[in-house]
Amino acid sequence: MYTAKINEIEKLLDSYQNIKVFKAAETRWIINYDKPNQRGEYLNVELSLNDCDWSASGLTNQWKKKGWIRPCQLKDTFISVETEVETAPASVFRLYNPQFDEHKSEINFGWILEANKINVEKILKEIEKRFYR
Repeated sequence: MYTAKINEIEKLLDSYQNIKVFKAAETRWIINYDKPNQRGEYLNVELSLNDCDWSASGLTNQWKKKGWIRPCQLKDTFISVETEVETAPASVFRLYNPQFDEHKSEINFGWILEANKINVEKILKEIEKRFYR
């Protein structure tokens, strides 16, 4: 489907140290960070490459109609991430995730980006920055 994008993302993920990557599906990866942060938490990230649906009832088309994304922000695909932070005694989801505004409990559309190597790296670096500070 998007072989070139998938290959460049996989090559990027292979270059990272201190992570384990599991391919869950053709366009979905589970990333486990080996190094805990200063609070003793461990980070897992689910990274997905998604198709844009520009049909009348399509999700990305609805985002555009409501003005939540810019017309040129997305073309064919977009990246979505879910974060899971392992803490004792439970796990917390969406923590340190730039695509989710924790204060408003809503999507942060500024971080809904076209799926490519540069944007995957940008999102992962932001997650790491938030997690390790």
